[in-house]
Amino acid sequence: MTAPENLNAVDAAEMMRRFAHRQRSRLVVEIDIDPVPGWGDNAEDHRRLVESLLSEAVPHYNPTVEVAQ
Repeated sequence: MTAPENLNAVDAAEMMRRFAHRQRSRLVVEIDIDPVPGWGDNAEDHRRLVESLLSEAVPHYNPTVEVAQ
């Protein structure tokens, strides 16, 4: 791969096109819900936790987490 500073205009445009149309991955995670009232007794607690951990670890990949029904 050519170093970014050595790209011509056509190659730079192609690189930007590929980056603009990134594919996304989808992961499936299952977590037991806590039967005791308090933190962890609902799916939203776990969603926020996983999204926070991913955002802290790899913010440049724009992780989002949603609860599947």
